[in-house]
Amino acid sequence: MNFLSSLSGRSMSRILMISWFGPLITGWLVFAAGNLILAKKMA
Repeated sequence: MNFLSSLSGRSMSRILMISWFGPLITGWLVFAAGNLILAKKMA
């Protein structure tokens, strides 16, 4: 129960953090994957 209350309390900041870092990390992963694919095609 204590875990649930702390979870609901932090949910807003967690949602904000995910909404900020989610696209950022996804974009970085796509960028890194694209660079790897380009490097393999160039080699």
